[in-house]
Amino acid sequence: MSRESSSYSRVDVGELRRREALEAGHAELTQVARFGLRKWVAVGAVLMSVFQAVLLLYLGSEYRIELAGSLIPTMGFGLLFTLVLAVNPLLHWLELRGRRVPRPLGRAELMLVFSAMMLTSGVSTFGLVEVMVPQIAAPFNPQWNVPQRGWDEAVIPRLNRHLYITDPAVIAAYREGFLDVAPAEDARWTAHLKYQWYVLTHVPWLTWAAPLGWWLIFVGGAYVLFYSLSYVVLPFWSQREKLIFPLAKLPEALLPESDASGRWLPPVMSHPGFWLGLSVSFFVLVWNGGVFRENFPGLRPITLGMSSWTFASMVNGTIFSYIAPSISFLFLFTAMGLAFLLPQEMSFSVWFYYLASRGFLMALGFLGIQRNPWEDPWDFLWRSSRTSSMAGGGLLMFAALTLLWCLREFGWLVRSRTWAERFWYGLPVVGLGSSVAVLTAWLSWCGLDPWWALGLVTIITLMTLGLMRIVAESGIYWFQCFFGPFHLFQMLGMGRLIPNPVVAPFLAIYSVLFLDHKCFLAPNMLNAAKLREDVGGNRVRFHLTMWTSLALSVLASIVVSIFMAYSRGANRMHWWFYGTAQIWIMDTTRDLANYQPSFNASKTAWLVGGGLWVALTAYLRQSVFWFPHPVGFIMLVNPLMDQLWFSFFVAWLIRKGVLRYGGKLTFEKLRDMFLGLIMGEMLGICFYMCMIFFTHSYPANITLNKYAP
Repeated sequence: MSRESSSYSRVDVGELRRREALEAGHAELTQVARFGLRKWVAVGAVLMSVFQAVLLLYLGSEYRIELAGSLIPTMGFGLLFTLVLAVNPLLHWLELRGRRVPRPLGRAELMLVFSAMMLTSGVSTFGLVEVMVPQIAAPFNPQWNVPQRGWDEAVIPRLNRHLYITDPAVIAAYREGFLDVAPAEDARWTAHLKYQWYVLTHVPWLTWAAPLGWWLIFVGGAYVLFYSLSYVVLPFWSQREKLIFPLAKLPEALLPESDASGRWLPPVMSHPGFWLGLSVSFFVLVWNGGVFRENFPGLRPITLGMSSWTFASMVNGTIFSYIAPSISFLFLFTAMGLAFLLPQEMSFSVWFYYLASRGFLMALGFLGIQRNPWEDPWDFLWRSSRTSSMAGGGLLMFAALTLLWCLREFGWLVRSRTWAERFWYGLPVVGLGSSVAVLTAWLSWCGLDPWWALGLVTIITLMTLGLMRIVAESGIYWFQCFFGPFHLFQMLGMGRLIPNPVVAPFLAIYSVLFLDHKCFLAPNMLNAAKLREDVGGNRVRFHLTMWTSLALSVLASIVVSIFMAYSRGANRMHWWFYGTAQIWIMDTTRDLANYQPSFNASKTAWLVGGGLWVALTAYLRQSVFWFPHPVGFIMLVNPLMDQLWFSFFVAWLIRKGVLRYGGKLTFEKLRDMFLGLIMGEMLGICFYMCMIFFTHSYPANITLNKYAP
């Protein structure tokens, strides 16, 4: 048959998967997975999420333990491991002995608990509360807003006062706390309990309620935007493009084969390689933590790489000194495990483009254009470098192409459906449009022109979509984004179209959700949706559990954050969230208001060039399959690639050698070992957290939020 006479039609992959399951005789298992969510498990998932949010907030301020410094929920993995390895086998054993106990948690129930904890893992720290709550009391703080800073002239007149506390007395009490009536540390526990009750009843909750209510409209609109966007793109990314979703596959590897399986443990836990990898990473972390806490006098920690400072001292005076301040060689267990599980083209792209960018910097240094990376400064909010401008253009192009593809596929998908099916498929689109309208109206209420507000929301949506896609493909779990709408504003010299003093106050608003993307909620929402798609479970109960967990975790974190500040004084809480970050945000807002940016032709050229390169890459990869994937190029907006790239390189090298010389069987055995490396690090961090909590000692560098060996 000739190509011209052939007729082709698109295939509904979801329908094919359902039919294959039925034909294979798995209808019963599918039914169990879909309707096996018990109410008490959903309630438990909500309670564990709230407990996690409060505990992470307390540990961060009291012990400087940062368990929520990435997209991976450390406590969630610790709980999932405990449920699978201890709780479920115990319930199985009691059932065999004839005891009346609840049946073991099924696959869908385990995923429900983990998804809730993953979704809420960062809301109390980097993701929202510890950025938003201190900012409410920042601009009008008389200790910070002194004449030398210039906030009164450049910032305060343009702020929406409904969003902030303006009473100096309330702010002073928040910053200093009620320590004048606090009991001594060695006082009886009843005295401390009375003091906590005194704090709880004397906090001016009504004064805080008004600004928090206005902020939560903005936050709620953004969360609906993220949630809707996840379900708009998931069918195409998962079923048609077959993205691998590495951060969703990790917890799935810890699940039993099926709810009807007679095995008590997941298959991966029956492989020695898994336990070998777990033992190695767990031992190293516990050893290093013990050395730091002086449990092993005279012994040294196990060094996991080379810091940028060590490398700089080694290459001083050579051509490599141009890049030495920004490059590290770290062995990060979780990064190596994820990179080993990725397709080779993905892990290759991450380290290849990073090293190419370092070569670019060395060329600039050799030519005398730029002596070191810090001569072309970049930051979270509005300053961009050559490389970040180039990668930012790639991010916008990547997101735009992805969005166009999804819209085209969505149009085809709903065209052949009934009106009832179109309703359910259209709900995420309605949610997306509604959230955009709410955010635009809210920003307009704050003083921004409606069209500019819509433009700001559009850029935020594109960036969110691009970062979600990167996480879904590459599994990069630790990133910041040194590119955004205010970088574009500065680069394109848009101050001539809209005055800087009008735009500047929105930089502080933007920072509440988008300052530090380590705990960015949108990728975790997408991964939670992917977990439900893979494992199953009642759809309505899943969504109710997710939103209830999110709402209660946010509210509980806000209450506890304010209570702790009045109890001990915000000046004595986390130095970054409650002090340095807020001053820096307001100072940057002042600088933007006073700065008159002109059109930067050089940075704009890099921006356009980056977008064109990603477009060319997308085109070439349709026929030239060896052409590098653009994910590594786009991730040049992420300064944390300085720490991640080497682990991706090592894992890529090992995987390439194994596949070439060891074959598929060897690869599968090593895959279990690398899964064990990841779980060992999760458990090691949880174990070390417990040691810090019970011994009241100082933390070491035992965390996923790790900048040095």
